[in-house]
Amino acid sequence: MTSIGWRAFYGCTGLTSVTIPNSVTSIESGTFEDCTRLTSVNIPDNVTSIGSAAFEECISLISVTIPNSVTSIGPSAFLYCLGLTSIEIPNSVTSIGYGAFQQCTSLMSINIPNSVTSIEGQVFYGCISLISVIIPNSVTSIGNYAFSNCDLTSIEIPNSVTSIGDGAFCACSGLTSIEIPNGVTSIGSKTFFKCTGLASVTISSSVASIGSDAFFGCSGLTTATIPNSVEVIQEGAFQDCSSLTDLYCYAESVPNASSSAFSRRSSATLHVPAASLEAYKTTKPWLYFGNIVALTDEEMTINNIAIEKTDVKDIFNLNGSRTSQLKQGLNIIRAQDGKTQKIWVK
Repeated sequence: MTSIGWRAFYGCTGLTSVTIPNSVTSIESGTFEDCTRLTSVNIPDNVTSIGSAAFEECISLISVTIPNSVTSIGPSAFLYCLGLTSIEIPNSVTSIGYGAFQQCTSLMSINIPNSVTSIEGQVFYGCISLISVIIPNSVTSIGNYAFSNCDLTSIEIPNSVTSIGDGAFCACSGLTSIEIPNGVTSIGSKTFFKCTGLASVTISSSVASIGSDAFFGCSGLTTATIPNSVEVIQEGAFQDCSSLTDLYCYAESVPNASSSAFSRRSSATLHVPAASLEAYKTTKPWLYFGNIVALTDEEMTINNIAIEKTDVKDIFNLNGSRTSQLKQGLNIIRAQDGKTQKIWVK
């Protein structure tokens, strides 16, 4: 026997354990779907693929061993495995399908291997206990609602990522700060929708557009930085950001912003390039900010270093950890010639 067929054990609610012989090379779609009493499974070394919905709704499953032979995990493979607390994905895996671990409500941490280049849509949607994820430099795209409704407290998006889908981090209320890496050209609709713990956001100079409701309901957001590259800000992008006090917009050409892009503007200060100050003061909806002031020379200099990075090799925080962009506070910069300097960001 080399494969276990489609829905072979579907709905076997009395099945508590299973031994898969070493001759098996593939576990087909729905093989153990709805085996609600299955608690653990060891997948043998010869298996190369786990089919779609293979273990869907195995609500008692708490332990799975995936061998280095597996290269693909199909869509919804572990959907609604409510008891699964952790899982080790080997470096052999190159593909994790849509919704593969969706609604694994007990899953607390996950390491995505360097072999994966794309995080598909809704892969970890609704993993309400998930607080830690390591995204490797191999990943270039994060799909729609990939981490929506997770309990992430922090996440570092590597510079390799060029695409972040709609709602990717929607309702991740534990996130406190986020940096959008260079290479990302647009922030999709509802990407950080109702991330209520988010206090600051830095958007890279590669971003040209901010989608509808991108930061809607981020009630903890106090400061946001919009780079010179942004041309379009869609409706609701910063709506209901009730704590926003300072918006730093480095765009010399006033971005085309929807009339509903911002709310509670009367209590916020808009910081813009001095040369464009009057343009912002006479352009809707920007003119509705309670206070519009020119960026200081120091702020402009810091922004140029963060955006252009013409001579910057590495950026470190005070703990010595490498970061993708300058953060608020003291930063250590190493130039291409090896020299270092300290940069203070307000």
